[in-house]
Amino acid sequence: MKKFAALLLLVAWPAFAQGQKNEPVSEARGDPAAGRKLYKAHCALCHFADAAIVKVGPGLKGLFQMKKLPLSGLPLTEENIRKRVGEGNPDPQKPLMPAYKDIFTAGEMDDLVAYLKTL
Repeated sequence: MKKFAALLLLVAWPAFAQGQKNEPVSEARGDPAAGRKLYKAHCALCHFADAAIVKVGPGLKGLFQMKKLPLSGLPLTEENIRKRVGEGNPDPQKPLMPAYKDIFTAGEMDDLVAYLKTL
């Protein structure tokens, strides 16, 4: 009986393990040093990197420790940050932010997000 239970466990375990849902692991993509250069060239004019106070747009210090994105109030996720940077903010009631989807390549966006995670 013990051999049968052991055999059943060996056969069933892979199927059981595949059904387990693990927390998604955030893979490191992008180069923070390259992202810092992009930030200085495109973002620093309006956003502080070393403070959370408003310059023209919100300061981004500690961005990835926030629960919600400044201004929009959307949940702070990497996806929402990429969307905000890509689409910008055309709302005239809030600080205008240009869209960068046609300016940054996918690799540059990875670099920028990697840098923002260091703030």
